[in-house]
Amino acid sequence: WNEAKAGGNAAMKWLGAKGASGTFEEPTSSTASTQVSLLETLTSQGYTGWGVSAVEAQSLTTPIAQAVGKGLSVVAYDSPLPGTKAQFYIGTPNSTAGCDAGKAMAQAIGSGDVVAISGSLTAANTQQRLAGFKQCMGSSIKVVQVLNDNQDVNTAVSDLQAAIQANPNIKGIYAIYSYDGGAAGQAVQGAGATGKITIISDDGEAETVTDVRRGLIAASILQRPYYQGYMLALVLAADKVLGRSATMNLVKPYFAAGLGDTLSTGVGVMTKANISDFVNFWHSIGISSQ
Repeated sequence: WNEAKAGGNAAMKWLGAKGASGTFEEPTSSTASTQVSLLETLTSQGYTGWGVSAVEAQSLTTPIAQAVGKGLSVVAYDSPLPGTKAQFYIGTPNSTAGCDAGKAMAQAIGSGDVVAISGSLTAANTQQRLAGFKQCMGSSIKVVQVLNDNQDVNTAVSDLQAAIQANPNIKGIYAIYSYDGGAAGQAVQGAGATGKITIISDDGEAETVTDVRRGLIAASILQRPYYQGYMLALVLAADKVLGRSATMNLVKPYFAAGLGDTLSTGVGVMTKANISDFVNFWHSIGISSQ
């Protein structure tokens, strides 16, 4: 989220000079109830719109409908909000990201059993990434277990260690949530399976970057969240100034083909060979990792 926040702040610096104001809010905990409460509070504080990465899409159906009914703009980012009144989605085409992860796993192990792990099995981004992964991993790879760590890194480590111990045939781990890459690295090392189990992860947290650099993680699929935060601020400002219809006319030509109302911010595949490209970008925006 450091990268998304940097993008949002960069856009707001430019917009602020033109009279706009905005804030990047971080919930006190990653639960649906906390998120709903925060959004209801923000709606009552006079904001003209908000962008949201949903902990659970279903829990936001009513709050989004209420906000839109009051004239607010609501845009999904990071994770889509299907079945709600959100305007559209800014972010990674998650099925594409999952497919890239599946291809990376196939290239690394060829065949064998794989465990997947995520912080929420009900989040749309998890479901779409896992579907894309399975579609592109090839018939010789089998996902034998999908773990839910409930957004707790310690749970992720212990659950993966238990899975490795229970199934000595595991050859790969697909780590879907941002911290899961580092957790998978800890679990593999703890099990003495370094070099035996391949990790394909998502995102670029500090521990993930370190593990990619030393070869513990074969590849990590990056979302480019700087552009998510940046475009989100611009779209919400445009909605206020130009109106929703005019804003949609501006962005629709850039929607990703075949992916519905998705304004793609791109997908990056970080490996040991190209990691300096991503690290240099992070340094240029004042952060050390995604």
